[in-house]
Amino acid sequence: MERGAAEGIPATADAAPAADAPEEGLTVAVWGLTFKAGTGDLRASPAPEIARRGVAAGAPIHAFAPPGAALSSGPAVVGDPALACEGADILLVATEWPGFVRQDFARIAEVMATPVVLDARNLLDRDVMRRAGFVYEGIGIP
Repeated sequence: MERGAAEGIPATADAAPAADAPEEGLTVAVWGLTFKAGTGDLRASPAPEIARRGVAAGAPIHAFAPPGAALSSGPAVVGDPALACEGADILLVATEWPGFVRQDFARIAEVMATPVVLDARNLLDRDVMRRAGFVYEGIGIP
């Protein structure tokens, strides 16, 4: 299986099990669709396919990606990270864009239906997120 450079994640979402699609009834915000920060390259990122699977399963997906990472199909991409979170049940941080750590997380927690974050990049500070009112889960963090 091909791997993303130094990230240790599958280069294609075909390698990810079908269970990686969000549960029916959940609204999911996805931050970052590219395989790494500073690029518009979607080729080695599992995030777009996970988002497409969610859409196909009927889950509303609100994605934010910095300019240059538009999808030809799947979720609509919005222009602001906080806007992507409005009404969301869970936030998936899929790419380690530096601007993600500088968000007003107290405000974002208020606009989410359920302030839960799944940080696939371990980018966000767990204590900061919990103080802002989030249930925080970092992948690979005990």
